[in-house]
Amino acid sequence: PLRGAVRLRLLRVAPLARAGDVSAAERLPAGFWWGCVVNVLCLSGHQIGVLIPGYLAERGLQRWEIGLADGVFWLAALLVQPWIGPRLDREGPRRYLIGGALAMSALVLVYAAAPVRLGTVLPLRAAQGAAMAVYLTAAWTWAASLGRDEQLVRVFGYYGISGLLPNAIGPGLGEAAQAAGGYPAVWIVAAALELAAAALAVGMVDAGAGGRAERAAGAREPGPEFLTALRSPQLASAVVTALCFGVLTGSLTTFLGPFLLVVGLAGIAAYWAVYTAFSVAVRIGGMSLAERLGPERLIVVPVLLMAAGVLMVSQVEARGWLAIPLLLLGASTTGTGHGMLFPAFNALAVRRLGPAAR
Repeated sequence: PLRGAVRLRLLRVAPLARAGDVSAAERLPAGFWWGCVVNVLCLSGHQIGVLIPGYLAERGLQRWEIGLADGVFWLAALLVQPWIGPRLDREGPRRYLIGGALAMSALVLVYAAAPVRLGTVLPLRAAQGAAMAVYLTAAWTWAASLGRDEQLVRVFGYYGISGLLPNAIGPGLGEAAQAAGGYPAVWIVAAALELAAAALAVGMVDAGAGGRAERAAGAREPGPEFLTALRSPQLASAVVTALCFGVLTGSLTTFLGPFLLVVGLAGIAAYWAVYTAFSVAVRIGGMSLAERLGPERLIVVPVLLMAAGVLMVSQVEARGWLAIPLLLLGASTTGTGHGMLFPAFNALAVRRLGPAAR
């Protein structure tokens, strides 16, 4: 009878233990949410930068000059990748995350004193692009190092929410600061948010055991050069998707502000608020489905949604009273595509690479 009672008790306890094991497997890594707070603060400061093209236009730069300056921003962000990648492998991401946030904070204050002409704006935008790339590459390396492969869509999805919320927070804060104190107040608010992020990042946990083990494996196994990895057949679909995503989001962040000024609509904060709301809703509501389907099946539809949303925005000038509804419909469509696409192609790229190439 005693053995029977013990067996009965074990049978009662075993399902609870298994349930606990499942929840532990699904639990996001320790320190994850602290890193999300840091990301919200830093990128909220960065997203105040959507006011920069409008500021440059008001100060007399031509549209081609504004586009050239933004192109230099993104070119610098690209060129820094081969430099930052090996250092993240050797030293871990946290120190570069902090350094990138500090540089972003210092550089945005330069707008308060720098004269607005092409010769000063180009190097300033290049430096901002490099600083932003260091921060973002370190931040996403940190996030990827915390999760197991089967968690990557969820980790990228939820961490991506911390990168989406600033799309609503930053422009709104920027417009409020501009209304209260002009552009000097805009630069101060942006710098303060990025500085706060750098201070809080000191308390972030660095890459967990899995991330350290992966870096160690990568150090033992020589990895491909950056451009060689990009040309890998395993990455072809992820690279093409990233290029499409970059063109779409780059067009919005660079030209939406000046475009709305030209057509006489004061809706940039509302646009990004709606965009963010739909992106976040898709992440929260569809994350488990995304993990079940896998990233390979989630790429085509969101690319088309984002393209349709940008096309709607391009038509607001000729739509009269329909301009604002069309603008917000474009925001919701593009935001939905963003919410689905970004974690999918990042998870796809990471899953298809070995430890040395990651």
